[in-house]
Amino acid sequence: MKRIRLGLVGAGAIGVTHAQAAQRNERVALVAICDEDIRRATALAPAAGARAYDSINAMRYEEDLDGVIVATPPASHASIARSFLDERVHVLCEKPLATSVAAAQAMIQSAERSGAILTMASKFRFVEDIRLARAMIEAGELGEVLALENTFSSATPMSGRWNGDPAVSGGGVIIDNGTHAVDLFRYLCGPLHDVRATEYHCFQRLPVEDTAMLFARCENGALATSDLSWSVDKRADSYLRVHGTRVTLEIGWQQSRMRRDGDREWRPFGSGYAKMDAFSRLLENFADAIGGKAPPEVSNDDALASVLAIDAAYRSLHGVAAPWA
Repeated sequence: MKRIRLGLVGAGAIGVTHAQAAQRNERVALVAICDEDIRRATALAPAAGARAYDSINAMRYEEDLDGVIVATPPASHASIARSFLDERVHVLCEKPLATSVAAAQAMIQSAERSGAILTMASKFRFVEDIRLARAMIEAGELGEVLALENTFSSATPMSGRWNGDPAVSGGGVIIDNGTHAVDLFRYLCGPLHDVRATEYHCFQRLPVEDTAMLFARCENGALATSDLSWSVDKRADSYLRVHGTRVTLEIGWQQSRMRRDGDREWRPFGSGYAKMDAFSRLLENFADAIGGKAPPEVSNDDALASVLAIDAAYRSLHGVAAPWA
């Protein structure tokens, strides 16, 4: 079986995780790694059996690539992804897809023109406990879903990191962790009708928000909230609660559990958050899409909806109505 030839752009922490996932997959070969800091690409390349580059142009023209993983800071996603999409190279792009709605739309248009696949790396869709929760919701086991409560809150110093530079990141914790939150809400309960946010005091003295609350209303009527912070360490065992009329789910980092209405005891389900397993399933889906075996789990509509939701959250901070809400 011919292996799918992949390139990786971005050899930072998330790029390393993608490279490790590629090494676990016999269907793909990671043949090239590019980073503007050639030292990082060179350090990562030997374990993957890849060539190191410091220029995407050189990598694009010297390597015969089927697909590429874009794992650079968000402001660069659109230009890098489009340069490959225009050459009919399939793209798996890290979240957020882009830092603006216009940039996301331009990426999708490039994919549609060339016929190449564009998909966003939304890792939580590939966490087994999240997939189990979705199956239970679709089967009606929870009854009517009333509310979802998400918490991504931990003490993470951001001074000196690109995440705190709005020109590079596109914003603060809302675009960073909030992108995961809104995609989780949509994955479990469908389209979002309205998204708003409240920003709190910036504890780390960054030019972006480090603590915020995000509020969403799903079209099926469920209310969703996301507690986002790089400064407040809540040390929560679970990162998502789903409240139904029959069953409540707690989806956690170490394990997940469920409780039926009227019961006092919780019953465990699932096995918690296994990061590398999620990234491996994500890459497997990308390989399936390239090979024509299955569509991407995250469609262009899904990826654009996440950008629209984050855009609406930031608009609400400034008292500007979102055009889609």
